[in-house]
Amino acid sequence: IDSGPNGYVESLELRERIARHYLETYDVPVPTARILLTAGASAGLVATFTTLFAAGDRVGLARPGYPAYRNSLAALGRVPVEIDCGADRAFRLDPELVAAVPGTLHGLVVASPGNPTGAMLSASQLAAVAAACRRRGTQLVSDEIYHGIGYGEPAATALACEPRAIVINSFSKLYRMPGWRLGWLVAPEDCVARLSAHLINFFLTPPSAAQQAAIAAFDDPADL
Repeated sequence: IDSGPNGYVESLELRERIARHYLETYDVPVPTARILLTAGASAGLVATFTTLFAAGDRVGLARPGYPAYRNSLAALGRVPVEIDCGADRAFRLDPELVAAVPGTLHGLVVASPGNPTGAMLSASQLAAVAAACRRRGTQLVSDEIYHGIGYGEPAATALACEPRAIVINSFSKLYRMPGWRLGWLVAPEDCVARLSAHLINFFLTPPSAAQQAAIAAFDDPADL
């Protein structure tokens, strides 16, 4: 706080650290230019829904799932398409469910681990869902906010199987910074300028102090 910067800033150092995180954690190279800082994952969701989808577009999501997906889409004039994923499917989306959705499906939100079920998709399961989206011409949006919080096999990032996925993450969960309102987006290069314009007009920039704290949070893996 004493040394700054404390204005409207987007820390290049933090974006570079996030890029290094993808290489170290997932062995996936992500150019810094594809990373956008957001005022929490919620801001990333709103920017994604408004940038990638038009009013009336249909976006799929698992049910049970995080209610804000459905509510945000509806509030923005997009159409949430809930896909039942019950106990018989271990609360997971799969390619058959994606293929069975009638009509045009403009987007699909996948969360692994999921809220509230905790259900996870393995790397191969996530790749199969991504392939089903490609076959339908459906934009994949992967909410990876709970990565790092799980048992057994680590969570897989959608970027490993779908370079054009929109990935949303946050410092609220693993990094225990829910009140600091800081997250990030990874987007295809041709979407970055439009997403950035929406983020700046809706939210300006994330808190500058939070961005400095996040750089430190990355480098304490034992505590995390």
